[in-house]
Amino acid sequence: MKLNVIMSTGLWITVLIALFNAIAHAESVDGKQTNREDSVPPLTSVLVETIELDTTVGKIKGRTDGEIATFQGIPYAEAPVGDNRWRPAIALQSFDTTLDATKFGSACMQRRRTGYFADPRPVSEDCLTLNIWSTNHIKKAKPVIVWIHGGAFVIGSSKFPFYDGEAFARSGIVFVSINYRLGRFGYFAHPALRDETKVTNFAYTDQVAALKWVKDNIASFGGDPTNVTIAGESAGGVSVTHLLSMPDAQGLFHKAIVQSGSGHRIEPSAWKRRGFRPPYDEKGMEWTESIKLKGSDADLAKMRELPSDSVLGDKALIRGIGPSIDGLTLTQDVAKSFELGNQAAVPLLIGATSFEGSLATKLGTKPEQILKLLGRRVEELRAKYAEIGLELDDVELAYQAYGDATFVSPARYLARLMARKGVPVWLYHFDVVPEARRENSRGAPHGGEIPYVFKTASRLSRMSAAIGPSDARIADLMHKAWVAFAKKSDPNHSSLSIWEPVTLDSTPTLVVTSDGAKIDHEFEKPVHDFFDDRFGKLRRLFPMR
Repeated sequence: MKLNVIMSTGLWITVLIALFNAIAHAESVDGKQTNREDSVPPLTSVLVETIELDTTVGKIKGRTDGEIATFQGIPYAEAPVGDNRWRPAIALQSFDTTLDATKFGSACMQRRRTGYFADPRPVSEDCLTLNIWSTNHIKKAKPVIVWIHGGAFVIGSSKFPFYDGEAFARSGIVFVSINYRLGRFGYFAHPALRDETKVTNFAYTDQVAALKWVKDNIASFGGDPTNVTIAGESAGGVSVTHLLSMPDAQGLFHKAIVQSGSGHRIEPSAWKRRGFRPPYDEKGMEWTESIKLKGSDADLAKMRELPSDSVLGDKALIRGIGPSIDGLTLTQDVAKSFELGNQAAVPLLIGATSFEGSLATKLGTKPEQILKLLGRRVEELRAKYAEIGLELDDVELAYQAYGDATFVSPARYLARLMARKGVPVWLYHFDVVPEARRENSRGAPHGGEIPYVFKTASRLSRMSAAIGPSDARIADLMHKAWVAFAKKSDPNHSSLSIWEPVTLDSTPTLVVTSDGAKIDHEFEKPVHDFFDDRFGKLRRLFPMR
């Protein structure tokens, strides 16, 4: 380092749009609503000096505590404001002066929320920044992890404290976290914009721009641009699955980690007959008409002049906003891309948590709504759960099915499809709840593995009171696995030697519980075969045991 120091297709659309609710995610972290002010300061609470380094875009000033170097709020693209609103990300050319990277940049535009996942102020359209954690003394280039946060594509930020990359830096990783445009700023389909830019997933152009910046500059921070792992959870996990298939992203990463990223088909066949997701176009036109703009080409300038709050809208979570198939950034949904073998052939680590269905309760989804979508197959599915030892009443069945069909089964499905590419694929299932919260828990909720992987649980005050010795051991196991995978494409390490990769003939799953980890070759097979048959038709594509 050069230092100067399921169920029906319709449900899946609803789920994909809403499943990453921040409040639910907050409770998955520590079981309670928590104010940002209630968090414990970062592990490195006092940085004693600043450092500077040279990059291709100019000098950057960060902070160091003597061992860990931290750089925050580095812009990787031009601000997507004014005439750049609703345009693909534009690479940042250079800094005129030394860039002060000693504090986080603004979060991307999002509605104010309460709880621990309250949107961090300030928010701004000028938000395309990234953060880097590294060490001060580099003997050789280190592996890189680029983290993509979750939040339903409408909320979230790279600055949340449980995404702190210090533990990864101490483990020999150069860790990068990024912001990307959210909500209507990041995902907006409209006929007038299609005619102009051909793009609807502006946020995905942001993610690609960030990866290009990393490729060009990460060596200055001690990172190896030929060993980059992209990783994300929830909406971030979905982003990773899309980046695997995006033409513009190819060659910018070399491994991928998908945490609770879904993956069954999300494009209704009825929409296919009408082109690239016209309902999203209709949603865009509905909005422009609501603000007295017809959305014609002549109105594009007026749309770009609108105040940010007007574009943001009145709802905290706007249904109908998220990735769409525009023919450029995305040409196929994830399932089809993997089925056809169009995804990048890179090592993959993928999995989910044991009670992803906690989201349904937080989103207000009624169990009867889920059961209705299952129709006549309700009792068939209940019997499948009984085969794996789960006797579920209607409410339990609905919520368990919701989570398993949205996350757990798709993880297995994509892992098996990726195995056909001849690259190592590692499948996990996380079933750990902090010690003090296990008595009344039904399992690890959505996002429950994050503070273990990042080793940030002790820094979240409400969670720190609940963790115990077994949690520390699991955090060590999970963190080391992610580090090992980034370093050598194999998550096994000194405390974990049993993890087998997925093959065409076998689907071993690393099941992580409070007692440790074990391999299950037939993990909940009846249930997930049910969902594969319902959605993937996997066995029609190739035989598997």
